[in-house]
This record gives sequence, structure tokens and C-alpha cells, in this order.
Amino acid sequence: MKLSRFFLFINVIFILGFSNQLIAQDFVNPHLDGIISGTGSLPDGWERIPASDPISKATSEGVTDTPDLANIEGPRLSIGVAAKPQIGENCLIGSYAVFVETYTTWHEGIQQTVSGLNPGTEYEISFYQAVIKQKDVESDTGFWFVYLDNDLIHITEETVSKVWWQDVNVEWQNRSMKFEATDYSHTFKFIPGTWEKPKKIRMGIDNIHLRCPIPELREDTTICYGHKVRLDVKVTNGTYLWNDGNNDPIRAIGEPGNYIVKVDNGCRIMTDSVLISTIDCPVIIEMPNVFTPNGDGVNDLFKPIKINEIQEWHLIIKNRWGVVLFESIDPYEPWDGKIEGTLCVDGVYYWSIYATDSFQKLQRLNGPLTLIR
Repeated sequence: MKLSRFFLFINVIFILGFSNQLIAQDFVNPHLDGIISGTGSLPDGWERIPASDPISKATSEGVTDTPDLANIEGPRLSIGVAAKPQIGENCLIGSYAVFVETYTTWHEGIQQTVSGLNPGTEYEISFYQAVIKQKDVESDTGFWFVYLDNDLIHITEETVSKVWWQDVNVEWQNRSMKFEATDYSHTFKFIPGTWEKPKKIRMGIDNIHLRCPIPELREDTTICYGHKVRLDVKVTNGTYLWNDGNNDPIRAIGEPGNYIVKVDNGCRIMTDSVLISTIDCPVIIEMPNVFTPNGDGVNDLFKPIKINEIQEWHLIIKNRWGVVLFESIDPYEPWDGKIEGTLCVDGVYYWSIYATDSFQKLQRLNGPLTLIR
């Protein structure tokens, strides 16, 4: 099939620069540093979740609610209570184990209270998790419950591990979640879980961070002259100031220039720089020269194969004697090969297109069309 086409050239390039300044608080000691003095040791700045806490299933205060600060040497390497940290010198291991025969449940988690939050602002929690095998407690699958005070805000995607219990080189996987602060201070709680039966799992956690997420801005893009590019820096609870004095989070920009915006959402100040300039780009119309309106669902309609950057459109189709059979000002309205409901006979027809581009320059394109039923 031959194609008829014409080209024009107009365009815009959109370039982003992005910087930010963190002004909110992260967790104290996110890498879980501390001194391991046996089982039950905790990282500096963190507390265990006691059995009396409403989210805990532990049955004995100070006994079955005690997570373990760990590294490759222990605290009990001989039974598998050890692991190579994801980062730094230590990680933390917490268990969830139900022993039906003794009516005992181990449930070991950690918590930390963070102040200086901005109510209404969206934050992100991220950390790494791993299944830690222990001798005689070798469940393969586990996860972490994440609580904001006593409200469950996330259950992480499960981690599955086939690592042998004596191997300290565990498989760390990153997990993240978002939430909205409702107060200036919240207690964040991390406690392990499993859906497997029997419920006996040890989970590792490391590299825990609390951050204000950066808006996901579009990549560098190219648009055509006469069009506008959408700039979107909207964040929860944000305020905005552009270098031209505009305060809108979402803008449609069509003029060349350097646009700079400062975004403040209460925990992070971000600056976005956008340079818009114009270059040439193609404007294309491609039309077929054959179509078969026989109702088989294949090539039944005469319509553009490709079209873009057209401002105005006028299509006229005539027979060999110059009689107008079809006319449309909508580039997306096809011709079905019929005149007043009756299918035209096989033969050659002729079409003409009158179109204006973004510069309002009139273009004319024409060609033959073979109709085969």
C-alpha cells in the first residue's frame, strides 16, 4: 500500500533540574547500631514492644517480647540467631512463634516515637527485611506489620527464603509504604508476622528510615510548538512559589523560558527548574490508497493512518466525475464507502484534504483511493 504524506516542523524541549532540603526528622539510629550483650539487646534509641501493648500477642512480659540485636556472630550463632546486617554493624531479629503445647507465644518487635511531624503531610517509611532461619524454627515466609501508634498502616509484601539456618548471609529485600501524619508526634511500631502454619518465624529488619517523599516529576519531554506542557509539582499539604510569582501546583506552560518553583510541604523544601525552548518537529498526515468496505472488520473504513499537529481539517471525497460523495471537518470521522446508506461500486475515487497547522498555514493534500468490496 502506498502512502501520501506531508511534513511540517515545530517543537518544544522540557528540561528538569531538581534539588531538595530535608527539614523533618528521621528515625534516631536508622542503622540500628548498639552493643550486643547477649539476647534481648536493643539498638540505641529504640524500645521493645512490650507484651502489654495492644498489638502484641506475646504471653510473657520481658520474656517472650524481647527482640535481639544481631550480627554475624550472634547473639546465638549456634542456633541461628545471627545474620549479616543489610548495612552497618548490626540488624534486629524479631520472632513470632506460637507454641500450642505450652500456651506460649513469642512476639518480638521494636518501636520509636518521632516528634516534629507535620499533620496532614505525607511521609514514607522504608526498610529492609529478611527471613532469619533458626534451628527448629525454619519457616520460609514472613513479613512485618507496621503500626502508627496502635493503628495498622501496612503489612509488607512477604519475603520467602530458602537459605539454610546456619547461613548468616540472609537475603535482604527493600520495603516501603506511605502514610499521612495526623499529629505532631507518632509512635512507629514494627512487629513480625507470618501466614504459615505452624506460626513460627524469625524476621530481620534493618536500615529503617522515615522520609518526606519527593514528588514524582515527569522526565524530560518534547512537545510541539503551539501546544502546552503540563508541570505538576503537587504534594500533600504543599505551598508553591514560582519565579514569576505564580502559586499554583499544576500549570500548563506554552511559552519559552526558565521556570523555577520552590515547593514546601512542611518536611522537605524542593526546587524544580524547568527550561522550555522551541525547535522543529514533524507534523504528519498519512492516508491509505486502498480500502475494502466489505464488513469483514479489516480495512473497512477510509481514515488517516497517522495524523498529528493539525488545527483545522476538511476532507472531501469525489467520484471520477467530480461528484462529492463524502465530506467531513473531523479528522477522526471515517468514510464507510457508502452514499445515503448504499455501498459504492468498486473503482477509483479521489480525496482532497485542506488542513491548517499550528502556524495557521494552509496545507493541501490529495490522492487516489481504490475501493474494493
